[in-house]
Amino acid sequence: MNKFLFKINPNQYLNGLITVLIITIISLLLSSYYSTPKLLFAILIGMSVSHLSFKKSFRQGIQFASDPILKLGVSLLGFRLSFDKITELGGVSLIVILFLILLTILFGYFFSIILLKNKNFGLLSAGSVAICGASAAIAVFSILPKDKIGNKDLSLVIITVTLLSTIAMVIYPIIFDLIGANENQKGFLIGSTIHDVAQVIGAGYSVSEQTGIVATFVKMIRVSILPFLILFLLFFSRNKNENSFSIPWFLSLFFIFCLLNNLFDFPDYLISLINNFSSFCILLAISAIGVKTNFSFIFEVNFKYFILIFLETIFLLITSIAIIKTGIITG
Repeated sequence: MNKFLFKINPNQYLNGLITVLIITIISLLLSSYYSTPKLLFAILIGMSVSHLSFKKSFRQGIQFASDPILKLGVSLLGFRLSFDKITELGGVSLIVILFLILLTILFGYFFSIILLKNKNFGLLSAGSVAICGASAAIAVFSILPKDKIGNKDLSLVIITVTLLSTIAMVIYPIIFDLIGANENQKGFLIGSTIHDVAQVIGAGYSVSEQTGIVATFVKMIRVSILPFLILFLLFFSRNKNENSFSIPWFLSLFFIFCLLNNLFDFPDYLISLINNFSSFCILLAISAIGVKTNFSFIFEVNFKYFILIFLETIFLLITSIAIIKTGIITG
């Protein structure tokens, strides 16, 4: 083991890591200035310098950022899961959210087989739409078989759901107003249909403070479902010749961190620090995945892939509105 460690040359990782770090910092600055999702900047800027991934001196650092650092960021998401928040939501609302997530994933899975003959892309895109956008896509991607799904697929999903989520942030509050939803119902609809957390908060608080509180709360419940979805997909996507399956190290850490967060009362500043570090790790990884993805793939990809993600988004929206119209969620 020691001999192996001595063979590792840190300089082999330096160029690649410095590159993705610079992309990450630029993305944060641009996101702050233009109020645009930082993940979108990270992946697009990364793609603009994709030629660096072919250089030997950059390759290992980029790979390190796109894999171990990505998985570390995902594992730290465990500190965001609170059992108290799940129980506070109430049985009916929780069942409705689970129902929406399940229906959306099933819709994406079966339509991906019909449209694309690619069930793994359906799981990736539907998991992203149903749970929490880019973050869910990253987590789902980390456990899907890499011979069936690649960096291009992940980049496509992240770009598409981020753009759709940004559009939804502006349009959805208008739609929910037109159907006559009250403040709490609007909060539930915004929290259950918009993909990314930042856009949920933006849309919710643009309506009212009460709508923003409900929307954020519902969104956090959707995010809380992520580890259980990952476990299910891990079991579902395993090799059929295997009688058992192992849980990856980062998913084990996720549940350990989740357990620690719910057993102990950590200071708010510490949880905030951990969450920020988790977000930074994920942004680093997205920058690296962008570098590993050639920009030209956008013009080469089958348009049906975009259509599938759009259909999943519309399906989630229509189903959520239909549930509100039944009067189950009254506010």
